Amino acid sequence: MDLLGSILGSMEKPPSISDAEKKKIKAQKEMLEKQQDRERRKLQEFREQIQKKINNFIKDGTQEKLKFEPMDKTQRAIVHEVADIASLTSFSFGLEEQDRYAMIWKKEFAPSDEELLAYRRDEEWDPEKAKQIAQLKYVLQGTQIHPFWKKLLDQFSFQSFGKI
Repeated sequence: MDLLGSILGSMEKPPSISDAEKKKIKAQKEMLEKQQDRERRKLQEFREQIQKKINNFIKDGTQEKLKFEPMDKTQRAIVHEVADIASLTSFSFGLEEQDRYAMIWKKEFAPSDEELLAYRRDEEWDPEKAKQIAQLKYVLQGTQIHPFWKKLLDQFSFQSFGKI
C-alpha cells in the first residue's frame, strides 16, 4: 500500500445521514423552491402591472412624465427595464431604502440636466422658472459679472426651482 492509501485508510469516514435527516433536508429544499417560485410569480405580476401602467402612460397624450411610488431596488430595475423596452427615458431619485422612486419620460420630453439636478436635490421642477433663469443667463452672457453675483446666480439657478 502506498502512502496516500494508508492515510486514506486511517481516516474516519464522514457520518452518514439518517433517513429522517434526508427527509428533513428534502422538505427544506422543497419549501425553499416553493418560496422562490412565489417570489418569481410576485415579480412577474409586478412586471405585468408596470407594463400596463406604462402602456396607459404612452397612450395618454397629455402626460409627459410619470412618477412611481417609492419601491425597492428590484422593482425599480423592472420599471427601468420595461421603460427601456418601451423606448422611454427613466431615472431614479431619492435615498436608497427610504424614499427612492423611479420616474419615466416620453423620449420627446426627456429631462434637461437642470431638471434632473432639481429632482436629485429633492426639489420640484418648474419649467417657467428655468426659462427665466436661462434668459437671464443669456442676457448676462459675455458681460463681466462680479464673481459674487455669478456665484449667486449659479446657486439660484440650480437650487431654487421649487422654492419660489
